[in-house]
Amino acid sequence: MDPVNSCDTDPTHSNNISGPERASPDNEGSVSRDDSGDVLAMELRNPSDALQILALSGDQARARHSTTSRNGATDPVMQGSMETTLSQTREARYHAQSTATIFDDYELVQRGLLRPGLVSELLLKYARCYHQYCPIVPSYLLHSSITAKIKKSDYFLLTVILTIASRDDPHHSLTHRYCWDHVQRLLVDVLLAHPWTQTPRTVEGLLILAEWLPHIQIQETTSEVPKNLFSEDRTAWSLVGLAVRHGYLQRLDQAAFPNNSSGESKERADQNRLVWAYIFMADRQISVRLGQSFWSRGPSLAAKFTARDFPTLRPCPENNREDYASILQASMELVQLLHNAHAILYSSKERTLAMVYEGHYSRYLDDFRIAATAWHSTWSGLSVSPSLKSTLLIMYEYILLYTNAFSFQAVFTRASDPRKSTAQRQSSKNLFAGLLSNGIMASPDGRYIFDAISAAMNLLTLINSLDPHRVVCYLPSRYYLYGVYAAVLLHKADCAGAFQSPDRRQEVTSLAREFVSCLENAPSTEVHICRSYSHMLKQLWVARERKANRSSTHTPASSSMDLNRPQRSIAPDPEQSTPSESFTQSRFLPTLPGEDGTAAFPSIEEYLLGSFMPGVADFSTSGFEEGLAQCPFGEGFQDWGLYQDSTNSHGPM
Repeated sequence: MDPVNSCDTDPTHSNNISGPERASPDNEGSVSRDDSGDVLAMELRNPSDALQILALSGDQARARHSTTSRNGATDPVMQGSMETTLSQTREARYHAQSTATIFDDYELVQRGLLRPGLVSELLLKYARCYHQYCPIVPSYLLHSSITAKIKKSDYFLLTVILTIASRDDPHHSLTHRYCWDHVQRLLVDVLLAHPWTQTPRTVEGLLILAEWLPHIQIQETTSEVPKNLFSEDRTAWSLVGLAVRHGYLQRLDQAAFPNNSSGESKERADQNRLVWAYIFMADRQISVRLGQSFWSRGPSLAAKFTARDFPTLRPCPENNREDYASILQASMELVQLLHNAHAILYSSKERTLAMVYEGHYSRYLDDFRIAATAWHSTWSGLSVSPSLKSTLLIMYEYILLYTNAFSFQAVFTRASDPRKSTAQRQSSKNLFAGLLSNGIMASPDGRYIFDAISAAMNLLTLINSLDPHRVVCYLPSRYYLYGVYAAVLLHKADCAGAFQSPDRRQEVTSLAREFVSCLENAPSTEVHICRSYSHMLKQLWVARERKANRSSTHTPASSSMDLNRPQRSIAPDPEQSTPSESFTQSRFLPTLPGEDGTAAFPSIEEYLLGSFMPGVADFSTSGFEEGLAQCPFGEGFQDWGLYQDSTNSHGPM
């Protein structure tokens, strides 16, 4: 089933080039991508663009060195010695033979690769560390008192849960490998839609696997091409698409209709509605991150889901009295804002450019601001655990950033207008570097730029306030990308001269330093994706600092950024304060007054020039540079030497 256009009902959007059925992502991205190495000349529309900037921030030698180091550290963890493997296998076989449990029919137990006791242990770990961020798994799979209900049709979901629960524990590296190998074999049956896979449990397994891909999968797919940081999102996008197709095959979409009378039991109908709600959210989130068209059409426009529609998520002893139903309703409302922003601002390349050059996008951004303010007023006081509230507010700040950065990127797009002559563009090669040096308010988009920067700083502060070992390590990987996106946007704003005050710039660099430190401290395994992100962010910010030091000999020592020096978090302990108390307004950049004189919340209107080229441009793709050279946009982007000393920057990271 092909993805549908990001605008569901408007036939005028049929020419949107973002659909995967029209062209490959790399070819689409090549329309205006630039590989000169200058961060200001590169598009920054979504988290994948942020990864592209990271991928080009270091030289080939450093990337090869980093890859070699990672591979060297991975071998003993992933492979182990032959003696250890045989010992654990014999031990697992012994326990499997001496213990009779509900898991005796499970293939990995029958083969002696897992002990039934270990299966129960990993299920409990999943329930404790991961389940709260995507509470879609039925309770009977996670609680030992009711595991007798597990059926063979649940084994795909069970194996995915075991894969996720074992991925962040180095003591379970072999278990993780066994489970992931088994998942890949079962995925063939899922892809071919074998009869046993036609159950909502299969869809649930695909959705949570897309949220927590195995680190070994990420490491294996990125090691061959050091600059390709996008394999995780691409795999997740493919898995979500498969989940959407299985949802349609099982007619789970019918649960979105308020008056659907399919003759199913209420329990089954409630579970189908829950699964389809998570399909809708996963599709919107991953598609926007990659700049792709949506796989599904989403719930019926007549559907207005509330917490009452998800009775299995209501507070109860099994879920530690967490109000997951209200969290889901709040999340769906945020995703609806994200969906509308993407569909309006990035409906097609032509319309997006028309809005940028004519400047009539402010009406949409102002309306998004109103909607975001209303959402925050409704949900900022939700009574849930601090970690859950933080993740909800991180998503809120990300959507503010995504939409407001449209205006931020529009400023750069207009400055590099391809309609100018080549001589004009050549004579203004340093225009980007000083684009905001006269003050953000000197720009007609100043209000939205303030909101974008404010949202980025709030987002990083929220992540930095979380415990790296107990919370950040177990978050779905999209939260890491939200932080990377925010850090790259702040870097780009700094390069454009947005932070003229030394104190303000020190504030921004301190946030970036803390975020890098958080990513470094979170992983418990060498192959965790956070390690790659932290390494690339270091390269990006160190290169910027080196350029700043070259351009001025009067830079105060206090403003020099040492990413290797751990910093004390400036954020409050999330266990002692409620995130909403600190983020009702920006703690760093005061948002400008609203039309009525009241302080406005960070708008969701400022995300840079949207995803009119939805594919991720992978510059390692053969023939990419030739395609870029034929594009009119390519002439407007110049290499201004931002990374000219990168080959000499092999110092300790």
